[in-house]
Amino acid sequence: MTLDQSLQQYGYAVAHVTADDIPTGVTQPKYTCVVLCRQGEASIEMNMEMCRITASTRVCFTKVMMTRVHHVSPDFSATILLLSERFAFEASVGIETNLLQNLFRFPVSEVTNPFEWELLNQLMECLLTYNKTQLHGRKQELAGCIFRGLIIAMAELEARKHQQGNLNVSAYSMGDTYFRRFISLLDDHVTNEHEVNFYADKLNITPKYLNEICKQKSGHRAKEIISGLLLLRIKRELRITGKSLKEIASEFCFADQSSMGKFFRKMTGVSPLSFRRENMTL
Repeated sequence: MTLDQSLQQYGYAVAHVTADDIPTGVTQPKYTCVVLCRQGEASIEMNMEMCRITASTRVCFTKVMMTRVHHVSPDFSATILLLSERFAFEASVGIETNLLQNLFRFPVSEVTNPFEWELLNQLMECLLTYNKTQLHGRKQELAGCIFRGLIIAMAELEARKHQQGNLNVSAYSMGDTYFRRFISLLDDHVTNEHEVNFYADKLNITPKYLNEICKQKSGHRAKEIISGLLLLRIKRELRITGKSLKEIASEFCFADQSSMGKFFRKMTGVSPLSFRRENMTL
């Protein structure tokens, strides 16, 4: 069974990969990925962020919308876990947002402690071993538990690395629940809905409270998070499609091309056309 087939059937896929397995060019997946690099190196662009992956490096990206492979060494080998957004979301419910922020802030991290590296690899191997058995009656449930343990381990190790052992993690709260639901709503509606009031109404809370939650959980106000994801998706369209600026503005529900241009320039300091000329991948 291929990775794509496993993703479609079970919501996740796990495998050992080599340089020959890494697709070239631009792809537009929509998944969460965890990579443990065993040897070699690679330079891969994920969501327009360059990642240099070397031996004993772990990678954890959520909501991957665009990848582009720039370089992979011939001796590259890694274990990769891909999860659908829904699978990853459900498996991580109840984990404190403050803990997960360690992964969001440091999506690529070198694991220098051999014991910690072995811990992460063993969790991945559990998934690979289970996939080889015929005990698939509760395949998704078991995979979800292992993935949950994997991201908790990665987040705690990263917290210890940057906070010298003081994890400073609070109990899971309603704020965490609202924030997760906000991010999920944002993923579904940001193309059409750019205002905080829409998401606050969907959550049955006030815009002020939503802003407070977002500030507490991410360090950014709700509008900043909305604009950040909106900008990322517009950049993706500019880079990998041949759509006109007018078409993209209409797709993202701006009043006109000029309105999108003002938003884009405010966020980046350059015009959409200039960005496209400098970054077009087709």
